[in-house]
Amino acid sequence: MNRPSKIWLKFVLAAALAAAACVQSPQVTGPSIRDLVLDQALSLAEADPHRAMDLFADAGPGPILETARMESWADCLRRLKPPPSAWRRYLEDGPPPRLAARARLGLIEALAREPDYAAAAEERDLLPDSSGPAADELLLDAPDPLIRRAAAVRLAVTSPRRLSSHDTRLDREVVAGLTPEQRMERSRSLRRAGSPSRAAAELRRHSWSGATERERRRELAQAELDAGSPRRALRALPDGRSAEAADHALRARAYRNRAWSLYPEKRSGAVFRDCLTAADRALALPSDASTRQSALALKL
Repeated sequence: MNRPSKIWLKFVLAAALAAAACVQSPQVTGPSIRDLVLDQALSLAEADPHRAMDLFADAGPGPILETARMESWADCLRRLKPPPSAWRRYLEDGPPPRLAARARLGLIEALAREPDYAAAAEERDLLPDSSGPAADELLLDAPDPLIRRAAAVRLAVTSPRRLSSHDTRLDREVVAGLTPEQRMERSRSLRRAGSPSRAAAELRRHSWSGATERERRRELAQAELDAGSPRRALRALPDGRSAEAADHALRARAYRNRAWSLYPEKRSGAVFRDCLTAADRALALPSDASTRQSALALKL
């Protein structure tokens, strides 16, 4: 988010003070002490962020301009890179979730600078999933091998690019020890990050058994499709009695993609019919709403 405009913030403050005056009792006139402190803090936010930071804290929570106070206060903190105590003071005032996540990241950065990686690792557990990878990347520099490896494992699964760009050797070492479930989650992360070919290449190297193997083949087919390889996707999918509704829906999608790659050749018609057959099989089996929706869409 862009840094709040001082002029805009003062305009909002003036409007808020005017509105507050309208609801005050007849015996009370003029702005409160908190309003005056906020006015001074907003005026100093650009020129003297250190003083403004203290004033925002002193003003405390209130009924007006609370979001503006928290945003401007956080902006001062980000520019100053203060010690952990300043970030903890900010978090004590209960900022909105979006600002709280950013502030906790700032706290983790400050703890890493001290360095106090044990405390940083504890704070990381309080972050939402979306902010976790940024914190884990900081924890990769921890001297404690347990903290460093735990962060590396999480990154290998949820943000593979961050780990490989930070430490290729550590990336290879950690990936070698991932469980099948972690490998499939890593594949989904790679696909979301725009690397389906890499996801498929990694899954082709493995073979498990039972339900885990069926899930691997399904995820491999998804990766092959995302990488533009419908023929490989068809080879990856389980067939016959072991195939589930999700497998048939993926098979229908692979046939559809394959048919369009052949169109307008005559044989593309047969592949389109294979698409409809696979979609019908998906609809005939018990499945969740998303699988049914996908199969129905492929029949259109």
